[in-house]
Amino acid sequence: MFRRMAVSGVVALVVAGGVIAYVWWPGAKFTECQSRATTLGAAPLLMEQPNGVQPDTPYSGCDVDRLVAYAGRQYHGESNEQAIVSFYQQVAKKDAWLVTPSGAGVAKLCASKDVSGGTVYMNLSFPLPGTFDVHIADSPDSGALC
Repeated sequence: MFRRMAVSGVVALVVAGGVIAYVWWPGAKFTECQSRATTLGAAPLLMEQPNGVQPDTPYSGCDVDRLVAYAGRQYHGESNEQAIVSFYQQVAKKDAWLVTPSGAGVAKLCASKDVSGGTVYMNLSFPLPGTFDVHIADSPDSGALC
């Protein structure tokens, strides 16, 4: 009888622990993702801009489906695309980003860097004439693909 009660007690504890972990873990991971998005939003790279452009309001958040933190900013103004790419290449290198070839995606500049123990990825894209976007995320496939 005592053995049955002990086994039942252990099973109840395991089930209760599983339920608590199931409820707590996603919430904790989302909170961590939001905190990381705030960190990415403060990246010095997002504070720099070439002359002649106007910044939009910065954005940041967490992709709930994949728990990917992201941050970025769009800019508007008539400026030479190659001059903008060169500007951000210099800024990225100065801030210890590893600039990589942009590949077949829509990004014109790609880079990566270790931030708080995890790799983050930056891409620079030109979604519309006179508009460009600097986007940083925990995932290389977030935003304009590199």
